[in-house]
Amino acid sequence: MQDKRIKVLITNTIETCIPPVKGGAFATRVDNLVRCNEVKNRLDITVLSKYDEKAVEESNKYLKSKFIYIKTDAEKEKHFRESKVIRLLNSVSYKAFHTILIPPPRMRKAYREIKRMKFDFILGAGGDPSEYGWFSRKAGRERMLFNVGGHLKGGIVTTATFGNFICCSDYIKNYLCEEIKDCNIVTILNRVDTKRFMQELPSDEKLEIQKRFGLLNKVVILFMGRIMPEKGVEELIDAFSQMKYKDNCILLIAGAANFGNGGRTEFEGRVQKKIEELDDNIKLLGFIHHNELWKYMKASDIAVLPSMWEEPAGNVVPECMAAGLSVIITNSGGMTEYVDEDTAIVVDKKQDVTKRLQDAIEYLYENPDIRKKMGDAARKKSAEFDIMIYYDLLCDELYDLQRRFEGA
Repeated sequence: MQDKRIKVLITNTIETCIPPVKGGAFATRVDNLVRCNEVKNRLDITVLSKYDEKAVEESNKYLKSKFIYIKTDAEKEKHFRESKVIRLLNSVSYKAFHTILIPPPRMRKAYREIKRMKFDFILGAGGDPSEYGWFSRKAGRERMLFNVGGHLKGGIVTTATFGNFICCSDYIKNYLCEEIKDCNIVTILNRVDTKRFMQELPSDEKLEIQKRFGLLNKVVILFMGRIMPEKGVEELIDAFSQMKYKDNCILLIAGAANFGNGGRTEFEGRVQKKIEELDDNIKLLGFIHHNELWKYMKASDIAVLPSMWEEPAGNVVPECMAAGLSVIITNSGGMTEYVDEDTAIVVDKKQDVTKRLQDAIEYLYENPDIRKKMGDAARKKSAEFDIMIYYDLLCDELYDLQRRFEGA
């Protein structure tokens, strides 16, 4: 029985806003934790976030967590990035003391907001570990946790700041264990709001989406993710364009390189041009708010997530599984830890990936019974990846650490 709730500060490097009105996997994960805390109330949570008017509005629905919003100054951030003096001082400090002497203005403002507050733990939800130096000096590295969602480089800078690391897959844990030593490193697989993705889409809303994008009487293939080369979207477009059944299918591509922050990269322009040259049966949807994604899943039949790099894990695989979609992924990083042979087709990304993606999609097209069976199995397995499980595992880890520090 816990005597009192642990006080935890959850923050990133003030580059995204929470709730995730502009998207982002880390922001979504933090939002999910806060929503779980509304139900179970095991933690006293304070969230530090980049200011956004819509995020502030949405945060008002949470009664058991506190939000502190930091307004950033674009001119000051630009000066920080371009100042040769600051770069020199930080370079010297980085080498000598394993942290940067002068953090970005947004991080200095964040620290000023919380410097008189006391926390049992500080959880870093992404960003550059070296920017958390002031937080680490306040709490002590043994009470600093970093949520590792990527190929985090180790070394004395990272371990001087954080003593605990929570990894989104065993693949990332094993990678990190090669990079850093003498730290507490655990795996807690990503979990998602399965209820959101399991819910049924009202028939009139589904029909509206189908009519808007020409999905009626088509097998719908869905890609979701940032429009970046490593996500495999070009390879998927090439595979789709070579399918013998492509006239009976629609490929929906949902996502943007910069989440919901606007702007278009050169790569996004290249993808758009390729789509325009190839086929009317490919629809580029752009950024879709996370609260709306499930609707597009429910209007689809197959999810294809063909990462070409070593994907740490991501949320989209268990989200698609909860929605009851048959899933095609590549053998990428930690992605395969979320599926089995009953729920997904795993394609070798290093062996003629375009042809293998084409074959996998055509197989599921030709076998609707297998497609449905896989979707049903995926939906059932997704119960293992509900966010409440993540919340409880994280709470258990925090209380175990607290007992260790108190000598219990």
